[in-house]
Amino acid sequence: FPATLFGEPAWDILLDLYIQGERGTPVSISSACLAGGTAPTTGLRWLSTLDELGLTERKPNASDGRMSWIRLTAHGREQMQAYLADIAGEVERAIEPSKKPAEQVVDPAAEVVSRRIFGS
Repeated sequence: FPATLFGEPAWDILLDLYIQGERGTPVSISSACLAGGTAPTTGLRWLSTLDELGLTERKPNASDGRMSWIRLTAHGREQMQAYLADIAGEVERAIEPSKKPAEQVVDPAAEVVSRRIFGS
């Protein structure tokens, strides 16, 4: 994933689309915007970006022409699964017993989050 997606509404949208997709729950464009926690216009801009990156796709609602559905593409789903598996592996490694002296032990989960956010 491009680093610019993290910390932005796009990440919240991707997570929601992934979860809802795994549940088999359709997601409307307006619901996806709400998942991003932004104004509708901002959410729509992010959805367009995700479309352009090939991570999402839209489908018209057959019973209501005013509404469309959005979901992860196969590529988007693969990217989410790979990223979440990577994070799970990092968390698992971080919570293994530390070999550091007691006075240097820090919260392993905090180390993982710090590395993800600050890259260090």
